[in-house]
Amino acid sequence: MNLLGFGGATKRTDNSRAVVTGAGSGIGRAFALELAQRGGQVVCSDIDPGRAKETVELIEAGDGDAMAHTCDVSDRGADLAFCECFAMQLQPAFLQHLIDADLAG
Repeated sequence: MNLLGFGGATKRTDNSRAVVTGAGSGIGRAFALELAQRGGQVVCSDIDPGRAKETVELIEAGDGDAMAHTCDVSDRGADLAFCECFAMQLQPAFLQHLIDADLAG
């Protein structure tokens, strides 16, 4: 099942690693599920730890690889700590993108 409606050939997101904020519901959850379906490793971040865990459970039920993390993205200090926490688990280029985006804005 392709949740985002994009089918066909291999996508750049196949087998990727990603942090999805707002993964506890709505578009964030749909995006996390889609990335996992494509073989990705997903960190499901949400302000509500129970909802983040629910998304992880849905991913794991489909044999996906995910972990939950609680983070309030409106808290700049928490964002930076979040990046540091997962630095060793993410691809360096992706981590640099997160840092650059945070510094820009």
